[in-house]
Amino acid sequence: MSGIQIQLNQFGLDGAGVKVLLLVPLGARDILAGKALGLLAFLSLQASLMLILLSLFGNLTPVQALAGLCLSGCFFCVQVGLGHWTSAWMPRAMPRNSLKNSNQAQPVIWLGMAALLGGLILFGAPYVLLAWLAPRLLLPVMAVLLGGMFLIYRNLILPATASYLETRKEALVQALG
Repeated sequence: MSGIQIQLNQFGLDGAGVKVLLLVPLGARDILAGKALGLLAFLSLQASLMLILLSLFGNLTPVQALAGLCLSGCFFCVQVGLGHWTSAWMPRAMPRNSLKNSNQAQPVIWLGMAALLGGLILFGAPYVLLAWLAPRLLLPVMAVLLGGMFLIYRNLILPATASYLETRKEALVQALG
């Protein structure tokens, strides 16, 4: 799935509009939850197109498709949660006409790669092993992993990153406005 530069720099496309966003009577948690929902809609469209292509040209079963969506959801929770933090830590303006030159900070790039590697170990490895050794357990285990990741995101990551965002509002305005 594409869009990692948007996930790790969630305010980058807001530009000077971040001033208005931060002045709206919404809490930081609501702003970050809204960003997450927008990214979820964007990535859901990509996942839907991929599932259609795999169904037409591959040998994709409904169980594999649902387990794959759960796997994608696990990665999404990790990446969007990390992105909440990196977006407040090192915000950078992004050009609206191209995502190729996002000018992402090196520490953010390395953190994104580490999150990908961690996700491959935590979620990808069980997916591959279950698909190979115990296909009947694939969907239930991936659904439990997704549920667990969602709970971790909602109850731990979102409140912590919202608190951090509250302390970084001026830095956001300074970097983007």
